Amino acid sequence: MPAGLKPKSKSLSSFNVMPNAFFAEIDQDENTILMLRAHPITLVPWIFNTIVGIAALILFNIFLAQYLSFSITLRVDLLGAVLLLAYAWYNFLIWYYTVGFVTDKRLIDIDYYGIVKRVVSQAPIIKLSDVTAKVAGFFGQILNYGNVHVTTEGTTQNIEFLDVPYPDEAVAIINDVGTEAAHPG
Repeated sequence: MPAGLKPKSKSLSSFNVMPNAFFAEIDQDENTILMLRAHPITLVPWIFNTIVGIAALILFNIFLAQYLSFSITLRVDLLGAVLLLAYAWYNFLIWYYTVGFVTDKRLIDIDYYGIVKRVVSQAPIIKLSDVTAKVAGFFGQILNYGNVHVTTEGTTQNIEFLDVPYPDEAVAIINDVGTEAAHPG
């Protein structure tokens, strides 16, 4: 493991250094050095949509419920609440489980596309040829988040960690791990 790294990990954090994280693809003798997921600012659109949906239900109850029977109003409220809860829960789960890992042996990118499609990309850490951070846009610059692109040698899968916080720090850690793996000791 790279010298000087201090563990920094929380369950809902997007940038975890040396987390106590286990996942299905990990080997017993493999150590997780970095766990990344999208910056929390990327949650704002669906949180905003959920709040607008709640406001719409409240407005429905204020202005239209008086013209409908209680049972219809109750059904509309229950259906709206279930749909909003399902929408928020679904988006949270996609964010939470779409994660990237940097271990002392490889890079692993786990992407979820809906509830039925999971794509796992892996690349050995010794096959790294280029690691690039790309920060774009106003919010990316202000909140310090962006994409980390890892190019590998040969036909090995290239890896992308999208919208992660502190992309420059992630690149530095990945480069340190790659250098240490290529030149142990």
